[in-house]
Amino acid sequence: MIQHKFTIIIPTRERPDTLYWTLKTALQQNYPNLEIIVSDNCSFDNTHEIVQSFKDPRVKYINTNKRTGMSQNWEFALSHVEEGFVTFLGDDDAFTPDAIGRVNEIVNTYKVEAVCVYNVFYGWPNNISDFYKNVLSIPKTKVNQVISSKEALRDVLSFKKNYTELPFLYKGFVHINVINKIKERSEGRFFHSMIPDVYSSLVIPEMIDYYYVTDDKIAINGGSGHSGGTAQFSPEKKKSDAAEKFIKEDNLPFHEDYIRFIPSIEIIMLECIAQAQKWGFHQNTKLDILTYIEQTLKIDVKTGTVKYNMTVDYLREFGQKHHLSAEIEALIAKYPVKPKNKFTVLLSILKSVKENVIIDGNIYEISNVYDASLWLKKASYSQAPLVSCYHIFRILLRALFIKK
Repeated sequence: MIQHKFTIIIPTRERPDTLYWTLKTALQQNYPNLEIIVSDNCSFDNTHEIVQSFKDPRVKYINTNKRTGMSQNWEFALSHVEEGFVTFLGDDDAFTPDAIGRVNEIVNTYKVEAVCVYNVFYGWPNNISDFYKNVLSIPKTKVNQVISSKEALRDVLSFKKNYTELPFLYKGFVHINVINKIKERSEGRFFHSMIPDVYSSLVIPEMIDYYYVTDDKIAINGGSGHSGGTAQFSPEKKKSDAAEKFIKEDNLPFHEDYIRFIPSIEIIMLECIAQAQKWGFHQNTKLDILTYIEQTLKIDVKTGTVKYNMTVDYLREFGQKHHLSAEIEALIAKYPVKPKNKFTVLLSILKSVKENVIIDGNIYEISNVYDASLWLKKASYSQAPLVSCYHIFRILLRALFIKK
């Protein structure tokens, strides 16, 4: 079996408390042809010392030497990869033991240039949601197969699948040859949107015919108090330093047709496609903007008044710019918001329970993403529905009824 070169890129900025545990999960890989690049976005704390403390030759530390936006840091890190497969791992995320070896088996067996991984979610103890504090959420989805890129992309653009089911760089694995072909078409750069993970998911399928999707417990999506994405897309819209930094930093500009960043996957997808079309991608992709706006409202109407009102304000601004005010007002009237209460919160939690196995990390002395990765590797959670129900009961009590 060919032992392909794998590179794990960990972009980071001033999150040494979570980076330490994330780096441990990368270093627990028992795979010989592995490099780990920590790309430091000019931190002013002990990030460099944390990386150096591991004293592992597989780890390469690089520094942007000036503050950049997320996409620029990702681009900088990607420029240091010359061969093999590459993946981006967030600095509060994890790979489970033997993850890289398993992916290498997949690419050897199925001869694919990209692998999509269904992520487990781990809410760190400081997660902004009371329900997800120190909680593992494990998808019940079962899939291990080769998938047509064109068919999957079509399903995502018609809301039948999530963009995370496409081949992309964030905790997915893509061969550098595919990345270089994309860079050749876009003046030597790969990322052309301020949302690099979504952008990668929408351009990579244009370059490959098929890819492999697996539900093997390979990667963990960590949601810590530092997570910009977790904060941006939180229904409660609680304040977060990470979320504020993301908005204020010198990032790539949002596409002019879509005014400004808004935490809506549907609007972000439209923006990423518009950016990609500048470079010759998605030339045959025709999207109905009002359909995407309606889908945005369908989702945000369930999240509560704060996020919904923010979305409505943006859509009205968008409508004025594109002379769609009447059509957008009609859609807003079609999807009026209802204030959230404990009952509606409970319903959303029960939906999550239906789709995922929920584990209370406190029972198993889990306190970080590294602990979660070790537990996940050895656990027989799928055969313990009663245990899972007990965990859910504990978490619901903690999140909904116990005053802190």
